Amino acid sequence: MRRIGLLHRMDVRTLLVVGALGLSATAGAAQEAGRDSAEVEVSAAVSPDSANVIRASLVRPPRKPKFDVVDAVALPFRILFFPLRLVGLGGAELIGRLAKTPEPPTPLDRIRQEGVYPALGTIGPRSGIALGVRFNRFSPAFVDAAFSIRASQRYRVGLLFQRGPDLLEISYTFQRNAQPFFWGIGPDTRPEDETQYGWDRQFVAALASKTIDRLVLSGQLAWEDNRVRDGNNRNVDNLVDQPGSSELYGVTERVQYARLNFGAAFDMTRFRGLQQRGIFIQAGASIFRGVADTDSDFHQFDLTLRGYGPINPRQQLVFQILSTLTRNDGGEGAPFYHLASMGSRLGARSLHQDRFRDFDMLALMLEWRFEVWRELHERSRVESFVFFDNGGVEDRVTHFRLSDFRQSFGFGMRAVALPRAFFVTYMAFGDEGPRFHVSFGTSF
Repeated sequence: MRRIGLLHRMDVRTLLVVGALGLSATAGAAQEAGRDSAEVEVSAAVSPDSANVIRASLVRPPRKPKFDVVDAVALPFRILFFPLRLVGLGGAELIGRLAKTPEPPTPLDRIRQEGVYPALGTIGPRSGIALGVRFNRFSPAFVDAAFSIRASQRYRVGLLFQRGPDLLEISYTFQRNAQPFFWGIGPDTRPEDETQYGWDRQFVAALASKTIDRLVLSGQLAWEDNRVRDGNNRNVDNLVDQPGSSELYGVTERVQYARLNFGAAFDMTRFRGLQQRGIFIQAGASIFRGVADTDSDFHQFDLTLRGYGPINPRQQLVFQILSTLTRNDGGEGAPFYHLASMGSRLGARSLHQDRFRDFDMLALMLEWRFEVWRELHERSRVESFVFFDNGGVEDRVTHFRLSDFRQSFGFGMRAVALPRAFFVTYMAFGDEGPRFHVSFGTSF
């Protein structure tokens, strides 16, 4: 037993020594082999075929085409199983809706549930920013009211019948424009001739609109009543107090008209991403016939042409052509506030709104727009733009001279969310100095 134990201990030692030697030999062989292989890899030349194999392993495989043989084979099966997939998705969505905990309505949702819709914008010439509210809980009846920071007001009540984009509206409107400015008639009025007036309007109107594909047709029949009074800006003289103002038709007269408007808009634009492309054309005509003691008949034609041309998905060139023609059909002609006008967003962004007035107006507006920021999910973006405007007024379009046109240029920024911009600001420069502008929403 003792000899067996000794032999056993010797065998164990022998095995440990042999194992250690074997591991050392294996490790040494591995190191030697590694050294040899490394030396061979460095020293050996790479053949052209080997280089092509290595290059192919490093270059990404080509993109899968939009439609290949596999898609052609799978297409009939996709069509066959589409109804089952649709039912499955519908069931899953239904289960998800039932299992989802409904979110509590926001305060704005609660207000809208009661038929109250707040709004922010402008309500007339030089109104400034206005806050409005519309109540249509008892549709088709509606009531809305708006009040601006310059004390302009608008109140409306009526009936609105709407089916999709088509509508019929019958309404009564009272509007008080608190401080529009007036400089005179013609292309040569001076900035220092600035005056103000108050303008109260009320009208009863029936408006109908019909949409046929990309064409929108509209017509309106109305009775309107106009009165001029003092404006409420203490820093500007009133028009009614100026010598000779009584000779300007519409200053001292209360005028009433039966009015017929009809127009057509053809929208050939489309959106690719957040960029609008194509052409938009709008034309309209208004016929004014004096009623009661109003000795005045006239008519107007309006034309708007817009074009949106892409440079690339982030840049585009945009133009707008504006034209208004007014013609006297008898009597005293058109009141001064119904004449064609130019200024601000109508042809000259460096000028005040309605800075120039006369019977006819022509204007061209150009913009180069380029994106500076895009929201991650591509639902909105911010774009900068530089612009150039050129426009003028005259008593007849055939009488225009180069000296009649006024230029504006500048830069700005626009926040865009489909389908239109919802905030625009710009700095404009022209003959009468710089002008800063902010507005909520624009169609240009």
